[in-house]
Amino acid sequence: MENGLTDAPQLYFAHAHEDREVARPLAERLMKHGVDVWFDQWEIKIGDSLRRKMESGLSTCTHFLVLLTPQSTGKPWVETEIDAGFQKSVGREARFIGIRVGVPIQRLSPFLQTIRCPEVDLANEDQITSLIAEIHGATTKPSLGAPPAFVRKAATTGRWSDAATVVAEYLVRNSELGVKFDPQTNPAKVSCATGLPEEDARFGVLDLRDAGLIEETNETNGDSFWPTNALFVEFDSHFLGFNTERDAISVAHRLVNEKVRKVDINELAQRLDWPPRRINSALHFLQEKRLIEPVHSIGSRPYAMAQLFVTDYTRRFARDNN
Repeated sequence: MENGLTDAPQLYFAHAHEDREVARPLAERLMKHGVDVWFDQWEIKIGDSLRRKMESGLSTCTHFLVLLTPQSTGKPWVETEIDAGFQKSVGREARFIGIRVGVPIQRLSPFLQTIRCPEVDLANEDQITSLIAEIHGATTKPSLGAPPAFVRKAATTGRWSDAATVVAEYLVRNSELGVKFDPQTNPAKVSCATGLPEEDARFGVLDLRDAGLIEETNETNGDSFWPTNALFVEFDSHFLGFNTERDAISVAHRLVNEKVRKVDINELAQRLDWPPRRINSALHFLQEKRLIEPVHSIGSRPYAMAQLFVTDYTRRFARDNN
C-alpha cells in the first residue's frame, strides 16, 4: 500500500496460497480501478517477517476482502486472517467483504453465514465492476424522492387516516359545486387518479362512511359512493383556497347586520361576490351546525339551497364570533 493514493480504499486481500493464480488477476483489476490492494506476493519480500508484514497491512486497511474457495475454506492461516479482519470490522476500522468462488454457503462457518458473502464469477465483468463500485462506496440505491401524495396528506387533516384523507381530497377537488352527490365515483377511479391502492381506497371509504361524510349505493354488487354536505364542511378548508368556518361567520354577520329574516341565496351570493363552490361550503357549515333554517327547492342550483331563514342560533353564532 505505497502507491501514494491516500484517498484510495486500502484493501487487505486474504486468500489461500493455492488460490494465488485466481486471486492475482482480481487484485490487479482492483488496483487498476483505484483500490490500493495489499497482496502478499507484492508486499512480502525475501527475509521479511510474515507476521509483521501482515499486521502492517491489516493496521492500515479500510477494507478486508477474503476470497473463499474450496482451497481457502477452513485453512488455519486464512481463518487467522478472517479473525483479524472481523476484529477490524467490529471496531468499525474496516469493512469486511467475503466473496465465494465455488463454495456453497452451507460450507462456511456459522459466522460467515451470517454476513453477506455473495457467490462471484471472476470472469463476469458485471460482477467484478459491481464489486469495485461497492468497495469505492458507490451505490445502486436510487435517490430519495418525495413521498406519494396519499402519504403526505395525513399531517394536513390530523385525525383522519391517510386513505380517508386521499378519498376526501379527491371528492373535494372533483366537486364542481360542493353539494351532495357531486361527484359520484368508486374506489377504482379514486385509485387510478391518486395512486392509492384500491384496497386502501375502500378502507378510506369505510372511514368516511362511518363518520357520515359519504354515502354508498344500495345496488347489489355496486361500489359507487358520493359526498354528503358534511364532507365539505370537514375538508374544504384543507384543500381549497378558503376557510369554511370563517366564511360561515362572515355570512352570519352579514345576515344579522342586515336584520333580515329570510334571504334569497342567489342575491346573497351576488352581494358577497363569491362563486357557488365557496358559498355552498359556508352554507353547509351553517346548516350542519343548525345555525340556519334552509329552504331547498328543485331550482336552487348552482346553490346548495334556494333560501334560508335567520334564527336566534344564527344571531348567537354571530355574536360569539365577533
